[in-house]
Amino acid sequence: MDSIKKDSHETLSTTEGSDSKIFKDSTYLQPLSPPPEGKPIGREGEISLLLDIVKGKWKRNPFVFGKPGTGKTLCVKYALEEARKNGVNCIYVNAGKTRTPYYTMVEIVRGLGVSVPYSGWQMARLKQEFEWATGPRQIVVAIDEVDILFEKEKEPIPYYMSRQPNVTLIMIANKYGNVAQLPHRVISTLQPVPLHFDAYSVEDAKAIIKNRIVAACHPNVVSEEVIERLASAANVTHDMRIAYNILLLAARIAENSGRSKIETTDVDAALHLLLVSL
Repeated sequence: MDSIKKDSHETLSTTEGSDSKIFKDSTYLQPLSPPPEGKPIGREGEISLLLDIVKGKWKRNPFVFGKPGTGKTLCVKYALEEARKNGVNCIYVNAGKTRTPYYTMVEIVRGLGVSVPYSGWQMARLKQEFEWATGPRQIVVAIDEVDILFEKEKEPIPYYMSRQPNVTLIMIANKYGNVAQLPHRVISTLQPVPLHFDAYSVEDAKAIIKNRIVAACHPNVVSEEVIERLASAANVTHDMRIAYNILLLAARIAENSGRSKIETTDVDAALHLLLVSL
């Protein structure tokens, strides 16, 4: 067990590849990997609402919120891709990566095809370029981890975007309280539609895990009992990504023991290492 603890952080790289007895393509178990069949499972209602909004059937700005690992980003990206097929210009930016309003706006303007330097332009210039590039076109802008931007400026980017006539803004965060605390005038302009992503049910989690296993694993290496344990972990922690991590680590434990199938004891050992209690 000590050797497993020592190597547990290498799980993502050492369990994949042609030498693995368990995985044929473990990239499907990475946190932000798209679903094997494209459309996310278990979020039909949420996706339907997002599609109505991004395709212009309902002019509102959805505020997508829920705990990490509940499928928020996956579903938004799927809706954006579907809208692109209908000719809608869609931009996705993660404010958790851009960190500042300036660099967030840089990425948004670049998403419209404008060549923007990483420094040298003022925010006013970026907004001007955005408005010129947008023109009469319908634009959908999705900002992940949007709460980072709310307290950065007197006029936060989401507030600015919501005032543009042809822009639909999708905001993504972990808590709705982030937008509920904004001044009334800002909320009135944003017109946010709360879209809550709750934890996956055990049955939905099972369907998702099975779908991923078919794409990621060799046949018959994961039993139904193991899938049940993984689905329970996803439901209890409210995080599908934890189930993927458990599966990756359990596979490492099994392969270190010279086995080509994952057993429930491997899952229990992985749960112990990850400090997850069911």
